Amino acid sequence: MAQSSDVDKRLSRFQERLGYQFKDELLLIQALTHSSFGQPDNERLEFLGDAVLKFVLSDILYEQLPDYEEGNLTRGRVAFENNNQLAKVASAFEIGPMIRLGKGARKDGVVENDSVLAGALEAVIAAIYLDGSLEDVVEFVNGHFKIVTSPEGSNRHHSVAGHADSAHPKTRLQELTIKQHKVYPTYSSEKRETKGKVLSWKVLCTVPGTSFSTDGESNSIQDAETEAAQKMLELLQT
Repeated sequence: MAQSSDVDKRLSRFQERLGYQFKDELLLIQALTHSSFGQPDNERLEFLGDAVLKFVLSDILYEQLPDYEEGNLTRGRVAFENNNQLAKVASAFEIGPMIRLGKGARKDGVVENDSVLAGALEAVIAAIYLDGSLEDVVEFVNGHFKIVTSPEGSNRHHSVAGHADSAHPKTRLQELTIKQHKVYPTYSSEKRETKGKVLSWKVLCTVPGTSFSTDGESNSIQDAETEAAQKMLELLQT
């Protein structure tokens, strides 16, 4: 009984940090459930949340930047929706400790991966959308992403102004593959272990519908993805 009460309190405090009160807390719990924990997990919600977030960001930037062409709008949206930035937003309201993981997964540091944090954030966004409305998601995004499109803005997390060459390799690659092939690059990863200890992550980057493939390896999955993306950029630009 005491354990149930503690869970309720944690969920209540988490919703305060989100700035949204769920009518159906089971949706929130599912959004915070990693596949390693069991079913129902948050992967379907993550899929929906990714699409909802893209739409909301696109709409905000479209309205705020009437003079921007498609390429600049895409670059601006990508700057907000890449895993690194989504993980920072997720960390700001301490989503990591709330994610339900299977035995050993938290010990292995799974919850520290940007992709896991970003996925949980997207799942929470989907849960808000299903529990409430699109307007609730817009309010959430405006409240937590702090989108400022004017270079003169203060306390901004990002500005959509800037040059593509200074962007993160994954951001630049996504923009390039959309332009050249009308698709997003994909990343698949695997842990490389010796005697049960994780030595590194190996990531494969591919461009759907093509034969292009590059890889990266590092003790950080983010760095491995960055290396694979940089190689793919060089490959596509030759």
